[in-house]
Amino acid sequence: MAKVYSNDLRRKLLEAHDRGEESLRGLAERFGVSSPYAWKISVQRKRTGQVERVEQGMGWRAKSRRR
Repeated sequence: MAKVYSNDLRRKLLEAHDRGEESLRGLAERFGVSSPYAWKISVQRKRTGQVERVEQGMGWRAKSRRR
């Protein structure tokens, strides 16, 4: 199961990126997250304007087959 990172960690990473401290790859290493994760939250913020994580639904369940 995927690890859930706090909104505080997301905010700190993105604020450091906004200040131009390092690339997303360097910041990911510094904050102990993967590069794809850092890229994902950066894109999410650009697209939605939100830093907070998006709650995931339970997904859809397969209908049981009745005979």
